[in-house]
Amino acid sequence: MSVPYQSTFTGAQVDTAIAQSLAAGRIVTGSYSLPEGSSSGSVTGLDLSFTPERVLFTIESPTAGGVMFGVVIADSLSRDGFDFALSAETDASTYVLHYIIIGPV
Repeated sequence: MSVPYQSTFTGAQVDTAIAQSLAAGRIVTGSYSLPEGSSSGSVTGLDLSFTPERVLFTIESPTAGGVMFGVVIADSLSRDGFDFALSAETDASTYVLHYIIIGPV
């Protein structure tokens, strides 16, 4: 199910898309350790059986670490992984990027 771009989705639309992706085996999760001084990077070597449609991620910060957010570089999505950019450089080597990759249904 390919959903045309829209800025808001109903809970039912999201639930349906997630259920279909799960059933198709097209949701992958993982974590990536961010080195100190990182402001961007790549998660690679995933060897996915599909090309991702969406990547969602959060940044886990160490105690007293800085608050930051990131974005996925849209044209970087591939079976190998994705590129991302962060709002600031990491100030320690204990930041972790946790991701969810969602493939087509």
